[in-house]
Amino acid sequence: MAGFSYTIRVYSPDRSRAEDLSLPVDSGSPFTWLHSSTLYNLGVNPERTASLQAPDGTAVIRSLGEATIEIDGRRASNLVVFAEGADDARIGRYTVDSLLLSVDVASKRLVPMIPTVA
Repeated sequence: MAGFSYTIRVYSPDRSRAEDLSLPVDSGSPFTWLHSSTLYNLGVNPERTASLQAPDGTAVIRSLGEATIEIDGRRASNLVVFAEGADDARIGRYTVDSLLLSVDVASKRLVPMIPTVA
């Protein structure tokens, strides 16, 4: 965990509706986890399932889908996990990276990244 929360906007597939959420930034999680009810309410549907590692280290099967996520005016389509039951919603690395942002722990913000070319 990066130790701070950030506001994201999640869009319906046709972008006619959106929901703003304040979620913890979890740089240890590859994917963004969003409550299933939020995703279903926006019309985002599961596309497949995957075996994932929960924060406590156990393996869980969860649905995955595509959602458009916006942070600080930057928007991109993202693979998201349909969080169930006691699963915590969180912003993962894939979302942060796809928006060309990086985690600034000192200022507790997501800041623009300048990608390097190898």
